[in-house]
Amino acid sequence: MQETAITAHTATTTEYKLMGGQSLLDRWSSKKEFLLAQCQVAVILLVAHLGNIYPKSYHRNENHDPTTFYAVCGIMLAVALATMQRKETDPKRGVQLLSRAQTEEWKGWMQFAFIMYHYYRMYSAYNEIRCFVSAYVW
Repeated sequence: MQETAITAHTATTTEYKLMGGQSLLDRWSSKKEFLLAQCQVAVILLVAHLGNIYPKSYHRNENHDPTTFYAVCGIMLAVALATMQRKETDPKRGVQLLSRAQTEEWKGWMQFAFIMYHYYRMYSAYNEIRCFVSAYVW
């Protein structure tokens, strides 16, 4: 019985040396870095726990609010106009009609409008959103 215990201890010591001979704490450059990583994991778990126990929100069909929909879209339009930048084009290529940057910008606006359409249940904007999605897919 005692010989079996010694063999088991030798096997775990051999496995420990194969792993580099370091304990879990020794693999970090400092204890401060190790504790910071543990705190980050704890915060992530806390946020997940709070999301799990948070009471359910209102029913999906109760958030139909055209005023808020248009207010949020107006605010985003104002922010977009305030942060608009002119990009210099390559003189050899001239003006590009549908440059990559322009189409990526349009794609972002279409995605924003699509999300706002669904979030605020704006059925009156269905035709515009349908055109956005068709232009995005086509």
